[in-house]
Amino acid sequence: MFPSRPLISTLLVEEELWHLYATYGASPKSLFSYSGTPGTYDEIVTSEINQLSPNGLAELLSTNKATDNSHLLVTTGPLPNDRTRPERKMTSLHIFAEFCRLTLGNRVEMMKDCYDTLCLTPTTYSAAGMVFKYRAHQFLQEGRTLDIFPILASSQPQGETNLRYIYNEYTDDARCSQRFILPRLEVCLIGKGTQCTYEPGVYYRPRNPNSSSVDSWVLVQPDSQNAPIILAFQITINREKDDAEKSGLDWLGESAPRNAQMYHVILAPEGVKPEINASTDRLTAGFLGGGEVNAAFRLFHCTINTVELFK
Repeated sequence: MFPSRPLISTLLVEEELWHLYATYGASPKSLFSYSGTPGTYDEIVTSEINQLSPNGLAELLSTNKATDNSHLLVTTGPLPNDRTRPERKMTSLHIFAEFCRLTLGNRVEMMKDCYDTLCLTPTTYSAAGMVFKYRAHQFLQEGRTLDIFPILASSQPQGETNLRYIYNEYTDDARCSQRFILPRLEVCLIGKGTQCTYEPGVYYRPRNPNSSSVDSWVLVQPDSQNAPIILAFQITINREKDDAEKSGLDWLGESAPRNAQMYHVILAPEGVKPEINASTDRLTAGFLGGGEVNAAFRLFHCTINTVELFK
């Protein structure tokens, strides 16, 4: 039996709304206005990007200068650590990726200039994180040697109400590190409802980067004697705090090879070592199984030199 026509229409509208939100970070007003004509929204956003120069982007993010449709590219909200000051950032990583493709032509030296400019003020620092994340995805796909180091948590959860394990002990001892040599990787986008797959030599990314704390993942097989490892990357430039959502890894683990080990890797610029919080709502006693938290939920950090990143 086929769904009724009203149900089909409802499903199509929901799919269109999901597309606008997942791809463009569309506001509730835009979702309502363009739900029936997502193609028009695409055209307007593309037109706005084509009119934007690198200096124009920096100006749009650092000042209140705006056009009739600039709200489709940039959002303004309070800074997370100072609610009295504004934070301006691109509405989605996809829009910044389109800016790089259409305006910068993926020229890495221009990305670096953009990144350096946006890092200068707290108002645009979050936007700089989008530049870093966009380039980091390219960097990892190009074939790299990565050294990862453990981040250790307190043995007991912290806090009075919202209990959490705090991972803040960064280990820099080379004897504790693990090295992974990644080949050039083929990118594969995993969309809503798509079954997550694992093949060597593939760089997996969620089609909607807002759907998970995991930004990308790679399956590596150290050798025939050891179990495969899934490197799940969380890319950030946050200096103070960040959250590691176990739910993101649960989604990855549903179809992972049964014997695979899951490594949650915080990928950040040199000198950035945020405190990573993992809620006990996720890291329950049942999940820990009576074991030690650092053995049950393993976090690592990997540093990228920004000179090397934008070379």
